[in-house]
Amino acid sequence: MTNTPPSTSVTARLTAMAARRSGLDVASIELGTPLADLGIDSLGLAEFMFDIDDEFKIEISDEQMVKLNTVGDLVAQIELELKSRTHP
Repeated sequence: MTNTPPSTSVTARLTAMAARRSGLDVASIELGTPLADLGIDSLGLAEFMFDIDDEFKIEISDEQMVKLNTVGDLVAQIELELKSRTHP
Protein backbone atom coordinates (compact mmCIF):
# COMPACT_ATOMS: atom_id res chain seq x y z
CA MET A 1 0.00 0.00 0.00
CA THR A 2 2.12 2.88 1.31
CA ASN A 3 5.58 3.35 2.80
CA THR A 4 4.35 5.81 5.41
CA PRO A 5 4.36 4.35 8.92
CA PRO A 6 0.81 3.69 10.13
CA SER A 7 -0.80 5.99 12.64
CA THR A 8 -0.68 4.58 16.15
CA SER A 9 -4.17 5.90 16.75
CA VAL A 10 -5.66 4.15 13.72
CA THR A 11 -3.69 0.98 14.45
CA ALA A 12 -4.70 0.89 18.12
CA ARG A 13 -8.34 1.59 17.36
CA LEU A 14 -8.50 -0.98 14.56
CA THR A 15 -6.72 -3.75 16.49
CA ALA A 16 -9.03 -3.16 19.48
CA MET A 17 -12.03 -3.44 17.16
CA ALA A 18 -10.63 -6.58 15.53
CA ALA A 19 -10.00 -8.13 18.94
CA ARG A 20 -13.57 -7.47 20.05
CA ARG A 21 -14.99 -8.87 16.83
CA SER A 22 -12.70 -11.93 16.66
CA GLY A 23 -12.36 -12.79 20.33
CA LEU A 24 -8.56 -12.72 20.02
CA ASP A 25 -6.29 -10.95 22.47
CA VAL A 26 -5.45 -7.47 21.15
CA ALA A 27 -1.73 -8.13 21.77
CA SER A 28 -1.83 -11.04 19.30
CA ILE A 29 -3.06 -8.84 16.44
CA GLU A 30 -0.17 -7.24 14.58
CA LEU A 31 0.09 -5.28 11.33
CA GLY A 32 1.31 -8.42 9.56
CA THR A 33 -1.58 -10.54 10.80
CA PRO A 34 -3.55 -11.85 7.80
CA LEU A 35 -7.18 -10.77 7.96
CA ALA A 36 -8.13 -14.40 7.33
CA ASP A 37 -6.35 -15.36 10.57
CA LEU A 38 -8.75 -13.22 12.61
CA GLY A 39 -11.28 -16.03 12.31
CA ILE A 40 -14.12 -13.69 11.43
CA ASP A 41 -16.79 -15.34 9.27
CA SER A 42 -18.46 -13.54 6.34
CA LEU A 43 -21.28 -12.11 8.48
CA GLY A 44 -18.78 -11.03 11.13
CA LEU A 45 -16.64 -9.42 8.44
CA ALA A 46 -19.62 -7.42 7.17
CA GLU A 47 -20.32 -6.30 10.75
CA PHE A 48 -16.62 -5.46 11.19
CA MET A 49 -16.79 -3.26 8.10
CA PHE A 50 -19.84 -1.49 9.56
CA ASP A 51 -17.83 -1.01 12.78
CA ILE A 52 -15.02 0.58 10.73
CA ASP A 53 -17.51 2.82 8.92
CA ASP A 54 -18.94 3.97 12.25
CA GLU A 55 -15.60 4.38 14.04
CA PHE A 56 -13.71 6.22 11.31
CA LYS A 57 -16.64 7.75 9.38
CA ILE A 58 -15.36 6.26 6.11
CA GLU A 59 -16.55 3.60 3.72
CA ILE A 60 -14.32 0.89 2.33
CA SER A 61 -15.90 -0.73 -0.72
CA ASP A 62 -16.13 -4.46 -1.22
CA GLU A 63 -13.79 -4.05 -4.20
CA GLN A 64 -11.18 -2.38 -1.99
CA MET A 65 -11.67 -4.90 0.81
CA VAL A 66 -10.89 -7.93 -1.36
CA LYS A 67 -7.49 -6.40 -2.16
CA LEU A 68 -6.55 -6.11 1.53
CA ASN A 69 -4.69 -9.08 2.97
CA THR A 70 -3.36 -8.01 6.36
CA VAL A 71 -4.32 -5.82 9.28
CA GLY A 72 -1.59 -3.44 8.09
CA ASP A 73 -3.20 -3.24 4.64
CA LEU A 74 -6.50 -2.34 6.29
CA VAL A 75 -4.82 0.31 8.48
CA ALA A 76 -3.19 1.81 5.36
CA GLN A 77 -6.52 1.85 3.52
CA ILE A 78 -8.25 3.56 6.44
CA GLU A 79 -5.50 6.17 6.61
CA LEU A 80 -5.77 6.73 2.85
CA GLU A 81 -9.54 7.20 3.14
CA LEU A 82 -9.11 9.59 6.08
CA LYS A 83 -6.47 11.58 4.22
CA SER A 84 -8.58 11.83 1.06
CA ARG A 85 -11.50 13.05 3.16
CA THR A 86 -9.43 15.90 4.59
CA HIS A 87 -7.47 16.64 1.39
CA PRO A 88 -9.75 16.17 -1.63
